[in-house]
Amino acid sequence: MSRARSAKHRPHTPPSRPQRASDAALAARGSTDGVRARLLAPVLVAMVLAAVAVVHYPALSARAIAFDDEQYLVENRLVRQPGWTSTWRFLSEVLEPSTVGGYYQPLTMISLMADVAAGGRPDNLRPFHRTSLILHAINTGLVVWLLFMLFRHLWVAAAVGLLFGLHPLTVEPIPWIGERKTLLAAFFSLISLILYVRHSRSSGYRWYCGCLVAYILALMSKPTSTPLPLVFLLMDFWPLGRLSWRSVIEKLPLLAVGAVFAVITVVSQGRTAHITMPTEYSPARIPLLLCHNIVFYPLKMIWPVHLTSHYPLPEPMSPADPMILAGLIGTCVLIPALLLSLRRTRACATGWLIFFLMLLPTTGIIGFTTVIASDKYAYLPAI
Repeated sequence: MSRARSAKHRPHTPPSRPQRASDAALAARGSTDGVRARLLAPVLVAMVLAAVAVVHYPALSARAIAFDDEQYLVENRLVRQPGWTSTWRFLSEVLEPSTVGGYYQPLTMISLMADVAAGGRPDNLRPFHRTSLILHAINTGLVVWLLFMLFRHLWVAAAVGLLFGLHPLTVEPIPWIGERKTLLAAFFSLISLILYVRHSRSSGYRWYCGCLVAYILALMSKPTSTPLPLVFLLMDFWPLGRLSWRSVIEKLPLLAVGAVFAVITVVSQGRTAHITMPTEYSPARIPLLLCHNIVFYPLKMIWPVHLTSHYPLPEPMSPADPMILAGLIGTCVLIPALLLSLRRTRACATGWLIFFLMLLPTTGIIGFTTVIASDKYAYLPAI
């Protein structure tokens, strides 16, 4: 008690001159590092974007019409007749799109229509590829920005952005006209992520509203962005470190919007194209699909060979297939490893959960395609 009183009433001793000098030096060094980072950041980002543009430049001369490009361009009368009438049709045909079989994606169709207005046509695909390349380059820059905001390591953010921009697994959406939706949804999703990080570090809800608007625009481009609010929650766990009941409650408007678009997607896909619900599968099918994709995509990221736009469903869908067996073994090893990693860091488990959530809409739980995997599905989750 007497020690506490003496400590309480002990007069404050000002720091010595050497201590003050040391503190001033540290402050000056921090300020100098901040100035250097601000000056260096635009240069690094410009170099990354230039590398992406140069490497992908040959895509501008691509002439192939692939898979569903006919309904997105060649046979789509609304896309090929730019105007307010076509725009209104794309926006208003919510549950039953009339020109493209499948889900509601009005911003993608409007984007392609704008390219037609700029001179694009089936025998001149350059305007479409040019827009797609610009979007991919911007997405690369947004990846750098997001990672720098989260971790404050400029060189690491630039290196990861460069890897994303040049990785063979992210090539597919650029020369594929119908995959404009993947690039556009990633663009708005990345903006939503950046605005959410800003919201988490500021007071008020200005950034939150921007995040919500960007999320809606991403869903209007491609509904695979639906899990984004759950990604925000995982980011609250790590690296933002703000997970609480309040942070859960603030996600409710985002989750409500995602639920509405999920219903719209299922209804519109069912009315205009083919859809297979989980109840129509055998009970073992979905776990096997998930185990396969959890291992398949990371293997393609690490060793990107034999890439194709069409990875057919294994026959039979059982451990007798080598990739299904590899997926089962890999998942059984991965889950305990991630749980053990939580003793040291939250990074590994959270990163894998974010990857899995962003991949989830395309894993075949609700069947809408004849493939088990596709490079384009990993475009955003690969980050």
